[in-house]
Amino acid sequence: MSEKLLTTEEVAERLRVDVKTVRALVEAERLKVVRLGKRCVRFDPRDVDACIEGAKSWECTQKVDTGTTTSSSKRLSV
Repeated sequence: MSEKLLTTEEVAERLRVDVKTVRALVEAERLKVVRLGKRCVRFDPRDVDACIEGAKSWECTQKVDTGTTTSSSKRLSV
């Protein structure tokens, strides 16, 4: 991975949304996250770009494949 990982604030700025929206996208499993600790998360720019591209074709409304399951079935509009 040659690109630096992005902070939540940097992703929010890139998407032009509030930080809370970025956290909601993660919780809804629409945006992949790299967990570096209990409260430290970062984002791969390619995953952010994929979510943007997916939103253009309505694919971002589907959960990303993280290999885990969740009982949350919240839907967000991007």
